[in-house]
Amino acid sequence: MITIGIDQFTLVLQSTVDFELDKWVDIAHEMINEFLDLSQLIKLYGEFSKNTSQNPQGYNTSYSFDNVPFYLVVAYHSFQPSMGIIIKFSAHAWVDYQDEYKQNIGQTINIHTFLQSIQSNMYRMRLSRIDLCVDFINEGFSVAKIARSFEKKNLEVRYGKYKQGYNK
Repeated sequence: MITIGIDQFTLVLQSTVDFELDKWVDIAHEMINEFLDLSQLIKLYGEFSKNTSQNPQGYNTSYSFDNVPFYLVVAYHSFQPSMGIIIKFSAHAWVDYQDEYKQNIGQTINIHTFLQSIQSNMYRMRLSRIDLCVDFINEGFSVAKIARSFEKKNLEVRYGKYKQGYNK
């Protein structure tokens, strides 16, 4: 069996409102609260507070959930509104969120339905990073053998449509 999924991703929110620089922090907090409300993260994980550990690179203010065993951070730079607000879900955070959402909200959620559910007039959003994963379960593959085949160029990765029998 082959399963394909999302490993980790980073989402960027950009304000749709014009504002003066001295209002950015207030706007950022409004956007974060809107995101948290729409995503139901507070309902699922409770306390959300200022991060006392390291901020994501390039950002000077970040928040995370208290007492969770995964990396899920929301961050912004207080003097660089053009950087927007980032939301970083680790692979563990994403899987846990999907499980908690199913258990507490009663619906399954995937990346598409998640992005639909957090749409707001307050911000535009884009995925700045998304890592996909492919799991081969009981397929008789060895990771070492796949790596060797790839290194020796005996294995080819294709994306999109291609014609069989195509000659260069």
